[in-house]
Amino acid sequence: MTELGSSSSLSATRTSTPTKTGNRWPIPRIRVDHREPKCSISRAMPVVDVGQVASIITRVSDQGLEGYSPIDPSIPIINMVFGTLYTHHLTPRAWAILAVAKASGLDLDLVYAETENKDNYAKLLELNPLGQVPVFVGADGLIMKECIPITYYITNQNKKTTLLASTDVDRLTILQWMSFANSELLPNIGGVLLPMLGRHQIVRTNADDCLRGFHTDCGYLNKHLKERDYLVADQLTIADLFTVGALIFAVKVFHPDLYAKYPHLMSWFKRIYEEPIFKDVAGELELLNVPYPKLSDNE
Repeated sequence: MTELGSSSSLSATRTSTPTKTGNRWPIPRIRVDHREPKCSISRAMPVVDVGQVASIITRVSDQGLEGYSPIDPSIPIINMVFGTLYTHHLTPRAWAILAVAKASGLDLDLVYAETENKDNYAKLLELNPLGQVPVFVGADGLIMKECIPITYYITNQNKKTTLLASTDVDRLTILQWMSFANSELLPNIGGVLLPMLGRHQIVRTNADDCLRGFHTDCGYLNKHLKERDYLVADQLTIADLFTVGALIFAVKVFHPDLYAKYPHLMSWFKRIYEEPIFKDVAGELELLNVPYPKLSDNE
C-alpha cells in the first residue's frame, strides 16, 4: 500500500474573506496541512476510462441502470424497477402504458389483479377501494389511479419524447381524445362484447344501445381521420396509441363491418398498430371469425 500524500497533503483554505478587485476575485492562498491523511489507495487500483464512466452515467440518468460495469465487464449493472402496474391480463386501458414504458426503457412489474386472483385483488383494493385497474405504484412510493394520468405520467418521464406533442393546445387535444376513447368508446365496446362472453357491465347494460353507440363512435373517428394520418398534430402521440389499444378487441371481432364501413379509421388503426412502439408489446393482431351482432338494415 502507498499512503496518499505520505509527506504532506494539501487543502485549499481561504485565510480571510476575499475582496473583489475590479472584475476579478483574488486567488485564495493555499496552506499546507501536515496532519496524517485519512485515506489510502492501492497500486493495483484499475485505471478507469473517463469516457466509459461518462457513457455509463448518461445511460443511468436517461434510461435507468443497465448493462455491465465499465470497470469490471463481468459485473452486471442491475436495471432498477420504475414501478408496479396493477392491471388485468390484456386490458385495453394498459396497452399504451406498456408500449411507452418499454420504448422509454422503464421497467414495470406487472401484477394481474383479477377477482379470481384473491391475493393480488386484495392488494389492489388496498390501493384502490373501487377495485379498478390500472393502478401504478412507483418505486418512490407514488400511487396513481386512472389510465389517462398514468399513461401521461409514464410518457412524460422521457423529457425528449414527441408523444406529447409540442404545444399546450395539442396536449389538451391529446387528453380530449384519450377521454373519448376511455369514457365513450370503451364502454360501448364492452357493452357489446362482454355479453358475448357471458359477462355484463355495471353501466350501459343495453347491448343494442351500446352497438349503436359503438358505430356512432367509429363514424366519428372515420370522419376525423379522412384527411389526417394521426389524431393530433400530424404526428404520432399517446392519443393514437391509447385509442388503438381501446379498439383492439372490437377490431378482432367486428373487422368485416369495420373495414367495409370505416376505411379511414381502419387504415389509421392498422398503421398505428404496426408502429414498433405498439406492436412490440401487443404482438401480431389475430382477427377472429366469430358471429357478432350487427346493426339492422335501417340503422
